[in-house]
Amino acid sequence: MTVATQTENATWTFPFSQKDWEQTPGAVQTRLLTLQTQLDALQQQRQTLQIQVDHLQGRVDQTSQTSSKPPSSDSPFKKTKRGGSSGKRGGRQGHQGSGPILLEPTEVRVIHPNACECGHSGLVTSVPYHTHQVVSRIDFD
Repeated sequence: MTVATQTENATWTFPFSQKDWEQTPGAVQTRLLTLQTQLDALQQQRQTLQIQVDHLQGRVDQTSQTSSKPPSSDSPFKKTKRGGSSGKRGGRQGHQGSGPILLEPTEVRVIHPNACECGHSGLVTSVPYHTHQVVSRIDFD
Protein backbone atom coordinates (compact mmCIF):
# COMPACT_ATOMS: atom_id res chain seq x y z
CA MET A 1 0.00 0.00 0.00
CA THR A 2 1.08 3.47 -0.72
CA VAL A 3 1.08 6.26 1.76
CA ALA A 4 -0.91 9.33 0.72
CA THR A 5 0.38 12.77 1.54
CA GLN A 6 -1.44 15.99 2.21
CA THR A 7 -0.28 17.41 -1.12
CA GLU A 8 -1.95 14.56 -3.09
CA ASN A 9 -5.37 15.41 -1.65
CA ALA A 10 -5.79 19.14 -2.18
CA THR A 11 -9.55 19.22 -1.37
CA TRP A 12 -9.15 18.10 2.22
CA THR A 13 -6.90 19.63 4.81
CA PHE A 14 -5.87 17.15 7.45
CA PRO A 15 -6.67 18.03 11.08
CA PHE A 16 -3.30 16.63 12.16
CA SER A 17 0.33 17.15 11.27
CA GLN A 18 2.26 15.64 8.33
CA LYS A 19 4.35 13.57 10.78
CA ASP A 20 1.22 12.00 12.35
CA TRP A 21 -0.18 11.22 8.90
CA GLU A 22 3.00 9.46 7.81
CA GLN A 23 2.93 7.30 10.95
CA THR A 24 -0.68 6.22 10.23
CA PRO A 25 -0.91 2.72 8.66
CA GLY A 26 -1.66 2.62 4.92
CA ALA A 27 -4.97 0.75 5.30
CA VAL A 28 -6.21 3.41 7.72
CA GLN A 29 -5.07 6.19 5.37
CA THR A 30 -6.90 4.56 2.44
CA ARG A 31 -10.08 4.11 4.47
CA LEU A 32 -9.90 7.67 5.77
CA LEU A 33 -9.45 9.07 2.25
CA THR A 34 -12.39 6.96 1.00
CA LEU A 35 -14.61 8.22 3.80
CA GLN A 36 -13.54 11.81 3.14
CA THR A 37 -14.38 11.43 -0.57
CA GLN A 38 -17.80 10.03 0.33
CA LEU A 39 -18.36 12.89 2.77
CA ASP A 40 -17.50 15.47 0.10
CA ALA A 41 -19.91 13.79 -2.35
CA LEU A 42 -22.71 13.72 0.27
CA GLN A 43 -22.18 17.37 1.13
CA GLN A 44 -22.38 18.28 -2.56
CA GLN A 45 -25.54 16.19 -2.90
CA ARG A 46 -27.00 17.87 0.20
CA GLN A 47 -26.45 21.31 -1.32
CA THR A 48 -28.19 20.22 -4.52
CA LEU A 49 -31.11 18.77 -2.58
CA GLN A 50 -31.39 21.91 -0.45
CA ILE A 51 -31.73 24.01 -3.61
CA GLN A 52 -34.46 21.65 -4.87
CA VAL A 53 -36.29 21.75 -1.53
CA ASP A 54 -36.17 25.55 -1.47
CA HIS A 55 -37.55 25.66 -5.02
CA LEU A 56 -40.37 23.22 -4.20
CA GLN A 57 -41.18 25.01 -0.95
CA GLY A 58 -41.55 28.23 -2.90
CA ARG A 59 -44.02 26.51 -5.21
CA VAL A 60 -46.03 25.08 -2.31
CA ASP A 61 -46.31 28.49 -0.65
CA GLN A 62 -47.85 30.04 -3.76
CA THR A 63 -51.52 30.91 -3.70
CA SER A 64 -53.78 32.57 -6.22
CA GLN A 65 -52.91 35.90 -4.61
CA THR A 66 -49.12 35.45 -4.89
CA SER A 67 -48.98 33.92 -8.36
CA SER A 68 -50.93 33.58 -11.58
CA LYS A 69 -52.67 30.43 -10.35
CA PRO A 70 -56.49 30.38 -10.43
CA PRO A 71 -58.34 30.61 -7.09
CA SER A 72 -59.71 27.09 -7.57
CA SER A 73 -56.19 25.71 -7.11
CA ASP A 74 -55.95 27.09 -3.56
CA SER A 75 -56.28 24.64 -0.71
CA PRO A 76 -59.77 24.65 0.84
CA PHE A 77 -58.20 23.96 4.24
CA LYS A 78 -56.02 27.05 4.37
CA LYS A 79 -58.05 30.18 4.85
CA THR A 80 -56.46 33.52 4.09
CA LYS A 81 -56.81 36.05 6.87
CA ARG A 82 -58.25 39.32 5.78
CA GLY A 83 -57.21 42.56 7.34
CA GLY A 84 -59.80 43.72 9.83
CA SER A 85 -61.32 47.12 9.52
CA SER A 86 -60.49 49.68 12.09
CA GLY A 87 -63.27 51.15 14.14
CA LYS A 88 -66.99 50.54 14.38
CA ARG A 89 -69.28 49.27 11.69
CA GLY A 90 -71.59 51.55 9.74
CA GLY A 91 -71.33 55.01 8.23
CA ARG A 92 -68.50 57.30 9.14
CA GLN A 93 -68.91 60.60 10.90
CA GLY A 94 -69.17 63.46 8.43
CA HIS A 95 -69.74 61.29 5.34
CA GLN A 96 -72.77 62.13 3.22
CA GLY A 97 -75.45 59.46 3.19
CA SER A 98 -76.49 57.65 0.05
CA GLY A 99 -80.03 56.60 0.97
CA PRO A 100 -83.17 57.14 -1.10
CA ILE A 101 -84.19 60.69 -1.87
CA LEU A 102 -87.67 61.60 -0.66
CA LEU A 103 -89.76 63.51 -3.17
CA GLU A 104 -92.28 66.23 -2.34
CA PRO A 105 -95.69 64.73 -1.63
CA THR A 106 -98.25 65.04 -4.44
CA GLU A 107 -101.20 64.30 -2.17
CA VAL A 108 -101.70 64.56 1.59
CA ARG A 109 -104.42 62.53 3.29
CA VAL A 110 -105.22 63.18 6.91
CA ILE A 111 -106.72 60.08 8.50
CA HIS A 112 -108.38 60.40 11.90
CA PRO A 113 -109.03 57.35 14.03
CA ASN A 114 -112.57 56.27 14.86
CA ALA A 115 -113.93 56.59 18.34
CA CYS A 116 -112.82 53.84 20.67
CA GLU A 117 -115.06 51.66 22.85
CA CYS A 118 -114.65 53.87 25.89
CA GLY A 119 -116.02 56.89 24.03
CA HIS A 120 -112.92 58.96 23.41
CA SER A 121 -112.82 60.31 19.90
CA GLY A 122 -110.75 63.46 20.06
CA LEU A 123 -107.00 63.71 19.70
CA VAL A 124 -104.99 66.47 21.28
CA THR A 125 -103.00 67.10 18.11
CA SER A 126 -103.57 65.63 14.74
CA VAL A 127 -100.09 65.73 13.21
CA PRO A 128 -99.21 63.07 10.65
CA TYR A 129 -96.38 60.97 11.95
CA HIS A 130 -95.81 58.54 9.08
CA THR A 131 -94.92 59.35 5.50
CA HIS A 132 -95.47 56.69 2.87
CA GLN A 133 -94.09 57.38 -0.56
CA VAL A 134 -95.24 55.50 -3.65
CA VAL A 135 -93.50 56.01 -6.95
CA SER A 136 -95.43 54.65 -9.90
CA ARG A 137 -93.68 53.22 -12.89
CA ILE A 138 -93.58 55.35 -16.00
CA ASP A 139 -93.43 53.61 -19.37
CA PHE A 140 -91.74 55.48 -22.15
CA ASP A 141 -93.21 54.47 -25.50
